[in-house]
Amino acid sequence: MTVETIDSEVVYVTGGPVFPIPFRFLSSTDIQAVLTKVDGSTETLTASQFTITGTGDQSGGALTSTYAASALSSPGASLTIARAMSPVQPTDLRNQGKYLAETQETALDRLTMLIQQGFSTFTRALVRLFGKDYYDAKGYRIANVADPTEAQDAATYKSVGDLISQIQGPINNSSNVLYQFPDGSPHVVQDLSASTGANGIGYEDSDVGTTLDNIRSGLGVPIRGSATSQFFGGRGFSKVLELGDSLSAGNGQPDGFYGGTMGRTSRSVMNHFDRGVGKQRGFGYATLMNPYQELVESANGWSGSIPAGFVSYPDGSGGACGTLAHMQAGDWVEFTGREVTTVNFGFDATLSAGATWRVSVDGEQAATGTAGASGRTGDINLAAGGDYIRTDSVVRFTVLSGDIYYQHGQTIRLGNTWGPLIWCAPEGSQGFSDFATAARVAAIAPHINAYPGPTLVFNALATNNMIATVGKQLTPAAFIAALDAELSTWDAALTNGENFFVQTVPPRPNLVLPLATYEEYVSVLVAYAATRPRMLLVRTDLTVLGTTDAAIYYSPDNLHMNTAGHAIWAHTICAALGIPVDAYFPVGALAIGSTYGRGQKPAVVASLWSGAAIAERLFDGSGRFTAALTKAAGSGPAAFCQVRANAAPSANRPVFGLDQAGALVPCVIGTDRNVVIQGSTAFVNAITSLNIDWRYTL
Repeated sequence: MTVETIDSEVVYVTGGPVFPIPFRFLSSTDIQAVLTKVDGSTETLTASQFTITGTGDQSGGALTSTYAASALSSPGASLTIARAMSPVQPTDLRNQGKYLAETQETALDRLTMLIQQGFSTFTRALVRLFGKDYYDAKGYRIANVADPTEAQDAATYKSVGDLISQIQGPINNSSNVLYQFPDGSPHVVQDLSASTGANGIGYEDSDVGTTLDNIRSGLGVPIRGSATSQFFGGRGFSKVLELGDSLSAGNGQPDGFYGGTMGRTSRSVMNHFDRGVGKQRGFGYATLMNPYQELVESANGWSGSIPAGFVSYPDGSGGACGTLAHMQAGDWVEFTGREVTTVNFGFDATLSAGATWRVSVDGEQAATGTAGASGRTGDINLAAGGDYIRTDSVVRFTVLSGDIYYQHGQTIRLGNTWGPLIWCAPEGSQGFSDFATAARVAAIAPHINAYPGPTLVFNALATNNMIATVGKQLTPAAFIAALDAELSTWDAALTNGENFFVQTVPPRPNLVLPLATYEEYVSVLVAYAATRPRMLLVRTDLTVLGTTDAAIYYSPDNLHMNTAGHAIWAHTICAALGIPVDAYFPVGALAIGSTYGRGQKPAVVASLWSGAAIAERLFDGSGRFTAALTKAAGSGPAAFCQVRANAAPSANRPVFGLDQAGALVPCVIGTDRNVVIQGSTAFVNAITSLNIDWRYTL
């Protein structure tokens, strides 16, 4: 026989129970019947569910199935009947046997049927037709497709649905507008506001995010490697630990810790994170006023405290900015509050002993007391339940009896403010290894570990491991090893959250470095920062701090910076952190009513190397003031001591004349309010007293 049809498959959507088979088949086992149900599932019929007639007939045969006919009564079902032969060759021709043409034809017919069967399968495949540039599914679904992962993968129903499900609100909302990133991946426009959004904006052959990363990496400032992806921009850490030496703490410049790099940076962080992720606590003590409305701040701790034994700088309660207000009964100081819950007023404890005072809010008494040895009133709650007073409320400190030599008023800001907890631990003459000792870590770490969340460790150390002054100089290799050991120690000790480190390149000392050049230390710092995870290196050497510009240093030691130098250092750090520099807390309006007016008191900074205290006494505005000095022997090639007035010398401000045992002492009267006595170590250490003539006009 012949095979006169090219069909090997037929589909029925109705009919039965007899279904014609319009093509030849050689055996009933060569027929396969597949039932497609309404729900899309398929079932291959078994031999018990149908019968076959017409085996071997040229015109085909028929399949009878009541089961299939019942299924086709539901619209959407179908029955596919196909020839499905096993690809084998069963014909066996014997040598010298009968040669029947019919036998040969049957074998050839079988081969033809197998070819047709193959064609039937191939024509159901997804193919690209001749002359076409696409694949034709002929209107059929393509099932079991994986979700796309590469830019050119086919989109699935699910992947498109997932993307559309992100759309919210009005259709023109940025979360609803589809946007394709430079790499071809689908996004919505709102994704550009994410921390990685810069990667969605094309730039030349790359994107803006990658380009910025390359620029910052070129400056030696790695910005990746932290699981806290939102570190820059206001979120990412809830605790701050500042470690520093006399240089970063502001020793030697007029405003002390307040005007130093650590103080300025702390205030900037607090103000920037006014509604950040920190625990709701105060912003620590913020001195709103002394008689000249200068702000002063505590050195050893803000919203967190550190044992005094590990901090060598006194807080702002003693001789704040070198000013006092001599007050007697009836005199007062008042200010308008700003979200204030608690106040604390300070005075000279010795001169004010026994005097009584009263604190009121809008005329209502909040507290009374007697000036004692602490030099403070103690914390006074201004509103019930720890709430804060109205911003237009007036807080007044009034002297009831005796004389009070008023120094400052402090406030705690609590109401509706959120900020990170900040601990400051500066100590003079310290290097990396000093801050990695077990005793120091054990004294500080528990305070920080008491609160959960990421910690920023601001490490403002390095200078004392470069210079010879304190005998802790290190070679560049040992310098980096000591830094790495210190950071690793703190990383291991701070266990209640991820730690992120900020290390600054120290300003260039105007001194000869004994073991390497300044540039060599900078080079190893940059190389180290590129390998240290979760570390930001602040390149102060790329600013004027990398020079020996006299405008940023005090002349006595060419090491410690003046107010301008600290301002630049703080600006550089804050710029690297991505936060604005805010040097001052918002200050309430200040008024003062005093019988004597504002008196003058010199605030004396001890010799740089000795760290000794210098006794002070009050001057009320006339005559000669004599202060006895108590001072330890200094070391090094030169030394100096420094007397600070409350204002720069001018026609109506103090003018100083200094002598020692009747002989004029060489001095410099600076516009930074300091009178500096300088000379050889022996000369300065020989000074035992100063006679200061004050010429003062209110």
